[in-house]
Amino acid sequence: MKYGSKVYTDHPNAFRYQEDLELINLNNVVFHKQIKNQEVLTLLSKSHFQIMPTLHDTYGFSIIEGFSVATPAITTNVCALPEIVRPDQNGYLLELEVNQNQNWTKKSFQRGSQEHWDILDSTYNNLADQALKFLQEFLKTPEHYERLSAGAIAQAYNVHDSQKNRELLDNLYSAIAQG
Repeated sequence: MKYGSKVYTDHPNAFRYQEDLELINLNNVVFHKQIKNQEVLTLLSKSHFQIMPTLHDTYGFSIIEGFSVATPAITTNVCALPEIVRPDQNGYLLELEVNQNQNWTKKSFQRGSQEHWDILDSTYNNLADQALKFLQEFLKTPEHYERLSAGAIAQAYNVHDSQKNRELLDNLYSAIAQG
């Protein structure tokens, strides 16, 4: 688990995260340091949702892995994630202020400053509140889960299936090569 100065969106003072890291020791939390990919997929298949409240993610490969075992996602609306997660179809999007490139806009602080920490802390608290709201709404209408789960599988198959994409790319390259 990387945090602090190793992650460009994090506050570089790793001590700031100590209070949150202590929550890993709660009785209702199971923390897996490192497990094989098949074990991750098994855990995802037994989960109702995968939650990834991130400030930046280049593509969301972990979300696609969850989709491959029919697990809907709750994640932020940054970077390419809105291309993968379709609200009320295969998951939900947590709202952050983003620019036209879908990058989080609250980056105008001096990294490592108190303002930086305050913005991070309030942002993650807001994301947690949004996720909780989605889960509370979901509990009122659990019959929607079948649709979300089916949407997750459909996204994984229709857009990210390796065989399907290999054929598409092979045909595209052949057409280009033939002029």
